[in-house]
Amino acid sequence: MSKTQPDAEEAIPLPAIASDIRETEELIQKIQILARTQCTLVEAAGYLALLPDEFERYLLANKRSFIAWFSGAPAGRAALKMQQFNYANKGDSRLLVWLGKNVLGQTDKLPTAPPEPAKPGDAAWENLSTWRMQRLG
Repeated sequence: MSKTQPDAEEAIPLPAIASDIRETEELIQKIQILARTQCTLVEAAGYLALLPDEFERYLLANKRSFIAWFSGAPAGRAALKMQQFNYANKGDSRLLVWLGKNVLGQTDKLPTAPPEPAKPGDAAWENLSTWRMQRLG
């Protein structure tokens, strides 16, 4: 005969309830690390063995944990960018390319056709002519 339900000793523990969790320094540090590593609320809740809505309630009820969670993600992104800039400044060309594209908006796109040369009557020609005249004085 097969078992359909586990015995009491085999039962899987249920996730904690937010009101049962005590805010400790260790827990605050874990929350901040989870946030700094860009974990989502669902991922962090899972790591802490909480249901996502319970983790959210816990954060709303515990100011220091709330601050650790909501300041952790931006701090983690800033630390990552600082590390990337450090590597880029040391000459890592891959990071220089990445930073150029993602921070400075640069692209690898090359013009599909060479620019047309300036012709008399064009604004570019007039600007060039004016500049030459000013230089020749």
